[in-house]
Amino acid sequence: MEPNAAVSLNPIDTAGLSLVHALSGRSEVLDWALRFLLTVDLVKLGVPVLCAAYAWLAQKPNEAPADRSRRVIGSFAGVILTIAFGRFVQDAMPPRDRPRLTLPADYFPQSASLPTLGEWSSLPSDHAVLAAALATAAWAFDRRLGLAAALWAALVVCFPRLYFGFHYLTDLLAGAALGIALTRLVMALPWPEAPLRLHERMLRQAPAAFSLLVFLVAYEFITLFSTTRRVLGAVKDVVHALG
Repeated sequence: MEPNAAVSLNPIDTAGLSLVHALSGRSEVLDWALRFLLTVDLVKLGVPVLCAAYAWLAQKPNEAPADRSRRVIGSFAGVILTIAFGRFVQDAMPPRDRPRLTLPADYFPQSASLPTLGEWSSLPSDHAVLAAALATAAWAFDRRLGLAAALWAALVVCFPRLYFGFHYLTDLLAGAALGIALTRLVMALPWPEAPLRLHERMLRQAPAAFSLLVFLVAYEFITLFSTTRRVLGAVKDVVHALG
């Protein structure tokens, strides 16, 4: 089946949709498993987040303290700045409707329990941005750890979003490319000495505090900053009411 003629698609998206349409509805077990992976945040993003958190808390053999601080601060900041920039790009670009809202319903498994996400543009995928950035942070510590995070990102984070029509394939590829490139760019920056010394001091004097910070940020990554968004929304409402 060809996509709706009213929707102009490039060859990459057409190939992705053809794969989804070939699989959709063929197996109730597959539909259930992918729906589970799509909707359970801890399963969906838990593995890439844990891989990155381990990279931030662990030390390579024979890694100098200054090199460790440069790697940790660079990748930590890289992930945060990358997801922020990805959201900026998503808001700044002309909105792109999600395929499940514009293409024939029989292209994707249907479920009343799934959100529409119609208020968000699908390009780029912020899940792909975050998962790729986390895998890049893990790769900087250990390639095997980074590979595990990358495979999980592709198969568990991204594929169910393609399968259920929340994103076109180019949304996911663009998000992953942005996550990798920008995180690597931030890591390559010549970081000033102040944050590096602060990290070294925290590891010496308050390692538990640094671990708790990583834990709190990891939780926000897993929930895609849902708590942060609620707090900022509440602050915005208060400021608007006072103004």
